[in-house]
Amino acid sequence: WYQRYLAVIEFLSGNMKKSVAHYEDSLSISKEDQQILSLHSIGYCAAKAYQMLGQRELSLKLINGEISRIRSAGQFEELYLAYLFAAEIHYQNAFIDQMNGIPQQFEDTIHYFELANEYAPLYRTSDFQLRWARIHQLAYSLIFTKGPNEELVSDIFSSLDQVEDYFKTTTLARLFSYYGALGDFQNAVKCAQQCIQIGERAGLMMLPILSYGILARATLARLQTDPEQLEPATRLVRHYLQLCSQYGIYEYFKLRSAYDPILGFARTQGIEPEITTEIMEFAGYHEKKVKIETFGGLAVREIGKEESPLKMRSKKVRELLAFLLNEGERGATKEQIRYALWSESESEDVKKLIGVTLSHLKTDLSRLGIKNPLVKQGDHYSIDRSELQVDDDLFLLAIQEFQKNKTQAAAQKILAIYKGEYLPEIQSFWVLGNRLRYREIYENALHYIESEESDQVIGMQRRSRHL
Repeated sequence: WYQRYLAVIEFLSGNMKKSVAHYEDSLSISKEDQQILSLHSIGYCAAKAYQMLGQRELSLKLINGEISRIRSAGQFEELYLAYLFAAEIHYQNAFIDQMNGIPQQFEDTIHYFELANEYAPLYRTSDFQLRWARIHQLAYSLIFTKGPNEELVSDIFSSLDQVEDYFKTTTLARLFSYYGALGDFQNAVKCAQQCIQIGERAGLMMLPILSYGILARATLARLQTDPEQLEPATRLVRHYLQLCSQYGIYEYFKLRSAYDPILGFARTQGIEPEITTEIMEFAGYHEKKVKIETFGGLAVREIGKEESPLKMRSKKVRELLAFLLNEGERGATKEQIRYALWSESESEDVKKLIGVTLSHLKTDLSRLGIKNPLVKQGDHYSIDRSELQVDDDLFLLAIQEFQKNKTQAAAQKILAIYKGEYLPEIQSFWVLGNRLRYREIYENALHYIESEESDQVIGMQRRSRHL
């Protein structure tokens, strides 16, 4: 009986490891006692704890089972919270997948939010609960808001003092995610700092820990142009990793584009090596060893020794690397390789040449420490990018960010990566599609920045005339 309450207390305090441990201990009591105690559900808290520990499938199984059990028992007022937890769990899964390049539509999230709103009147109707229901709905509406919504944000901030600390940290977490999606990292950091202040004071650590991740990412971004940020970046990353390990906050490390830089920095600086290795293995992180540039010309450089590009064995090896990079994860068959690189040859030795060139490419990349640079799935060959930093991949991520939120910061990322035409030395049919598409995206981003700057100048002129 006591373990059930400890599971909830530890969840609220942010300790996912202890919450799950107490929940699993509580399952050992008799079925009769479980039935009596199930008057108040704790399963949705445990489901969220499992998710934060990185056990996504178990989390979904538990939340679905808990909703079914509550409905069968007729505990309809409990369904409000169960549906809210289900919406949060599905949203986090979909958000991480979407950020990792897997298309998502958030149907399950919207479905559970609609059910939560339907059952909200059956939940406890104290003023406290009504205030929380309102601000919760406002905060989550930001998830589906495209672009800035100052009126909604203002309404949320004005309502923040009406709820208790746990709900304040939850709302501030929604706000720093919202600002982060807009590229407004200054306001994202402010919300994260406020979340930390409230959460640490109240002993509610789950969302403050995520907030430390925001601060670490922001400091690492500043470190790129300000060497004096090395000490605060080291301190923040160490504290963040220690908290994640202690409390079991792992799931967001699957969001590779955002959190790989933290793990890479920790590995390079020797910060908490055991914790860093553990989280790297969990997230499927592979340390980047080689940088490949495709914009402005193909170049392969060992990270840390960028001044000496790799000299490949032959022109055909370079062309094969460029072709397989262009084909992405789907790769290409030997027949497709022949058509792309040896279309004019009628020699019977082409099949042998393809095999030899693939072997040479593998050998050349292996010289830079890449263990298995080529992947063969069925009859398709592709480049394993897990240890490669390819500017084409970074460009595609920047495109996604710009399409989702058109801001100057997102447009500047596109301009910074596009250092010239895509694979300009390749004059083959297979490169033209991406080359033209990337150039158009670059020009659109450039036009957007010029347009924004022009609007700002016009605005300043108008204000000046007004004054």
